[in-house]
Amino acid sequence: MSKRKRPETGYRYTDDAQGDEDDWTKDAQCDSEGQAVPSNLRCAKDNPTMDNDAFLRSAAYCRELQREIERKANAKILPSVQQSIQKQQQRILWSLVQYVNRDAITLNEEIFCSVTQLANDLIFSSESRCKLEPKRRNEEEWIDGWMAAEENDKDSYCLESSVWSVHQLVYELVLKVLLSSGSLDARIVSTYWNASLLCKVVKLFNSPDARERDYILSIIHIFYKTMIKFRRIIRKLICNRFQSIVFEKDESAEGIAEMLEFCHSIIRGFAVPLRKEHEEYLMHCLLPLHKFVDIESFYPPLLFCIMAYLEKDPRLAPRILNYLFRCWPISNSSKEVLFLNHLEEILAATPADILGNTIWKATHRIGKCMASFHSHVSHRAFLILENAQVWSLLLTFREKAFPILVNYVEQVISSHWNNNILQIASVWYERFKA
Repeated sequence: MSKRKRPETGYRYTDDAQGDEDDWTKDAQCDSEGQAVPSNLRCAKDNPTMDNDAFLRSAAYCRELQREIERKANAKILPSVQQSIQKQQQRILWSLVQYVNRDAITLNEEIFCSVTQLANDLIFSSESRCKLEPKRRNEEEWIDGWMAAEENDKDSYCLESSVWSVHQLVYELVLKVLLSSGSLDARIVSTYWNASLLCKVVKLFNSPDARERDYILSIIHIFYKTMIKFRRIIRKLICNRFQSIVFEKDESAEGIAEMLEFCHSIIRGFAVPLRKEHEEYLMHCLLPLHKFVDIESFYPPLLFCIMAYLEKDPRLAPRILNYLFRCWPISNSSKEVLFLNHLEEILAATPADILGNTIWKATHRIGKCMASFHSHVSHRAFLILENAQVWSLLLTFREKAFPILVNYVEQVISSHWNNNILQIASVWYERFKA
C-alpha cells in the first residue's frame, strides 16, 4: 500500500457555532494552539507512553462522537459544528494509529474488540455515510492532501474529504490490527468478525470511492488468507453481488473489477483437480458476467479469472466457449470485439484434442465476425488468424476449417463496403487457397 501524507488534523471552533459546541468544549482544556482537547483524550495525545487503557478510552470517545453526529444528522446544525466533531475524530484516530504502529505493542482481545467496534460504528454500520452524496473531483485537485489527483480518473467520484479523512484513518487502524491478529486465537477473531460483519464489509465494494474499495479489497484479502472458515462465505457474498448486476438489473458495476481481482488471486490458489464447487463458481458466478452490457468496466480482470481457470483445467474450455457463443453480443459491436479477444485467448491456450467439436462453432463464429459490416468487428476477427497458436490450431483441422473460412471471406470480398477490410480479405483468400 502506498505511503500517504499525514492528514491535516488541526481545527478551531468558529464563533457562530459556539452555542452548539458547548457540549464538546465542556471540561476541555486548550493546547498551545488554542485547540480544544477533551479531558479524557489528553492522555492519548500528549502522553508519549500511551497504554492500552488510554487506547480503549480514546476509541470509546471516538465512537461517542460518531453517535452524536448521527443524532444530529437530521437536525439543522451548522456545518462547522459537524466538521469540528470530525476534526476531533481525526486527532483521536491519528493517535490510535500511531500507538498500534509501535513495535513494542502487544495486541490483545480488548484492543481487537475496540477497533472492531470502532470500525463498525464509524463505517460499516454508520447511518450518516448513507446520506452522503458522492462528488466529482477536478482533474488537478488534491484530495485532502493525501493523494495526487492524477492517480484518479477525472470522471470518478469520492466521498466528502472531511468524511474520507476519518474513514481512511479507521481503515489504516483496522488493517494494522488485522495484520497483527496472528497472535490471537482464531476463535477470538471470529467472535468479533462474524459473517454478519463480513457481509457489511463486502457491501462496501459498492462504494463510489475507488480509494475506499482498495481498502476493502485489502481487508477481504487478509480474512480470506487467515480465516479459512469464512472462505466459502466470502465467495458466496461476492457471487451474490455478481448475480445481482446480471439478473436483478443493477445498473451500478462499482467494485466489480476489485472483486474480480480478488477472485483471480483465489482461483490461482485452487487445488488441482478442481473441486465441483469451484467449477460451479465459474459457471454460475463468473461466466454470467458476460451478459452485463457494460462489460468494458471490468473486462480485463474477468478475462484473467477465466484464463486462470483454464490454467488449472484446460478441459473447461469447451464449456466456457459454448457459454460465450450462447450469449454472443450480435448487436453490440464494442462488446463483440471484447468477446473476440476472449475467444482468441481461449483458443490460443487450449490444446486441439480438448476442443473437439467446439472448434467448428468457433470457426463459424470467427467467419461470421469477419463478414460483419462493422469494420472494427471484421478487422478484429481477421486479426485472430494472425495469432500463431490459433493458426496452428486451424492447420490441424484445415480440411474442414479452411472451407468454412473461405466461404465467409468470399462474402466479404463480394459485399463489404470498407476498402481496408477488402484488402485484408483478399490477402487471406489467397493464403487459404495456397
